[in-house]
Amino acid sequence: MRTMLLNTQYQRGASLLVALAFLVIMAMLGVTVASVTTMQERMAGHTRDRDLALQAAEVALRVAEQRLATDAAFRAAAVAFNATNLNGDAYWENCFKPATPCGALHEPTGVDVLPTSGEGAVAAQPQYFLERKPDIGPTQIYRVTARAVGGTTDAIVILQAEFGYTP
Repeated sequence: MRTMLLNTQYQRGASLLVALAFLVIMAMLGVTVASVTTMQERMAGHTRDRDLALQAAEVALRVAEQRLATDAAFRAAAVAFNATNLNGDAYWENCFKPATPCGALHEPTGVDVLPTSGEGAVAAQPQYFLERKPDIGPTQIYRVTARAVGGTTDAIVILQAEFGYTP
């Protein structure tokens, strides 16, 4: 009986050390999983903001297309296309500043205005800029550049489209 008591005394400390080692490993695993989950949620939020900005820019392009088809004064207000302008993000960001160095900026109006508060809202209304390119035969060609922001001002999308109008 005496030998049995000696063996159990030596085993008590070993099980405590093994349990502590497993506890430390599980804690490290929990912290890693939490940080990965947080990163994935942030990525999903940024993707959502970019998608909102893309959809808002597409709304601006559709509004411009409808106005080109129906509004002669809108077509007449188009700025002449300048092929030497850079088609980069820095150029267009300067064009869409409040001083509007490139010409008149337009925003969707009426039913096309996007919500700026609540679920699925954009941080600001999209804007678009209209240029008239050289005509091709009887067809007048217009280039529309739209700029939109998503749910935050960090998500910005700039889209361009060309539309033809034949009187």
